[in-house]
Amino acid sequence: MVGWLWVLTDHANRAAVNSDGATVVLEAASLLHGNLLLHGWWLSLDSWWTLDAAIFAAVIGVTGSHPALLLVVPAVVAGLVVVVGVVLARRGRKGAAAWAGAALVVAVLALPAHVLASQFLVGPWHQTTILAALIAFVALRRGRFGPGWLVAVVLLTAGMLGDLMMVAYATAPVALGGLVAMLRRRSLRAGLAPLAAAAAATVLAYTIRVAAAAAGAFELGRTNPHAGVSEAVHNLREAATLGIPGMFGARSVVGLGSGGEGPVVRALHVIALLVAAAGFLWSLWSLLRAAVTGRVPTEAADGAGGDGVVPAHRAGGTRRSGGDRGAGADRSGADAEPWRIDDVLVIASFGSAATYVLLALTPSPAYFRYLTATVVFSTVVAARMVTRWWAGRRPPAWRRAGLVVASVGLAGSLAGAGLQLAHPSPTDPEPALVAFLRAHHLRRGVGGYWASSITTVESSGTVTVRPVVSDGQGRLEGYYKGDVHAWFDGVDFQFVVFAGTGGFGGVNLATAERTWGPPAKVYSVDDHAYTVLTWSRPIHVTRIEPRLAPN
Repeated sequence: MVGWLWVLTDHANRAAVNSDGATVVLEAASLLHGNLLLHGWWLSLDSWWTLDAAIFAAVIGVTGSHPALLLVVPAVVAGLVVVVGVVLARRGRKGAAAWAGAALVVAVLALPAHVLASQFLVGPWHQTTILAALIAFVALRRGRFGPGWLVAVVLLTAGMLGDLMMVAYATAPVALGGLVAMLRRRSLRAGLAPLAAAAAATVLAYTIRVAAAAAGAFELGRTNPHAGVSEAVHNLREAATLGIPGMFGARSVVGLGSGGEGPVVRALHVIALLVAAAGFLWSLWSLLRAAVTGRVPTEAADGAGGDGVVPAHRAGGTRRSGGDRGAGADRSGADAEPWRIDDVLVIASFGSAATYVLLALTPSPAYFRYLTATVVFSTVVAARMVTRWWAGRRPPAWRRAGLVVASVGLAGSLAGAGLQLAHPSPTDPEPALVAFLRAHHLRRGVGGYWASSITTVESSGTVTVRPVVSDGQGRLEGYYKGDVHAWFDGVDFQFVVFAGTGGFGGVNLATAERTWGPPAKVYSVDDHAYTVLTWSRPIHVTRIEPRLAPN
């Protein structure tokens, strides 16, 4: 699984590797050198301190630093997400029912459509947060205190310390899932453990962050603004009509490429989208009905194809029914209370979608990365519903129809994956830039954010480029993301580099000239992919501000 995803990642996303991922590699290097609190660093709320940076540090400690890790590690994380998703989809069952649910996860996540591949298989774009959330859901599947509860608290805490998206992905959904459990069973005890896990993790994460800050840990830069009401409404419509269908491969998305997928393959991807939507809506309906009526599904009735619900006052009092103290597994091996994971996955799907609605500030399809978690969570819960449906007593004709649908859907996913591999791989411009800088003996420079850390990592540190940004007055200063003072104080820089003729952060010829005067030479690299400026003297960055670069 991981090997396949690495092949797809290497082919489809080599050019998508950028300074976001490279900055995490530099964080990891700092951790390996003993700077465990990342003292001196300025980072955003998704600092990756306890998530991706820790993982990269562990990997680099064994393998050494290599640019290929920017593709390998996200592929490994994505592979683990698929594995956990398959385990959840099977619901502890064996046979055809288990394979039916797993097939949906594989079709959507292991054979991702091009748009999803471009967001899911490059990082760090919250994939590790998704993985930690899924494992936390598994740990809390029985809704009681114990070792699993402790594991969930640790994962939620680490997630919030490294990526505040964990609040929307898992912490809030776990708490809301506890409230729904109380409504389902008409019992406060039924939701006490998940509520306590969310509360304990929140308090623990806040306490650790305050203590770490007092001990000199990294600083947090200003947060991004959120969308206004009209923008949020537009984002909601965009997510429903383009973003999510595009991630499932049912629509093409301008700006993210086609990956070689044409109208026929997109039509086949519609099958997976419809199955996932049907399963998700079924699970949502089950949650709402049970919360209102207090009726609890049972695996026995579920597998028999009946209503699958019993009144809460009858379900909560005995061990055999999977009550508060007796939640475990039935004779089939499935969890006695599968609705606990179903509910939290449904809620997490809405929570992760809300991050796109509230944080996407421009029409750029790059913001669709915020919908990756929504696709993962909704696909997994839909797959669990497929397993439940197949395990019921269905007429043979229904099963044959389901088999045909699954076969056609898998064929579409396989065809899409094949076309992506057959499609020309995007070019990676950084090696040409590194070669140019080495050939001209340029070893220390500054540049636009997207040309900075990635060049440093691509060169394995033989060339260092530190990020700068316009101060709003047309002068360049140190960007807030990185070990800013160590990177800039007293350092003699030789050049400035930026993509094309200028771009993100206002780094261009005009702002460089206003800051350091007219350059001695202006170079165009790799057919105008980059511009490099040099002076006849060293240049210095004298100002560093914890500001976000303008969009």
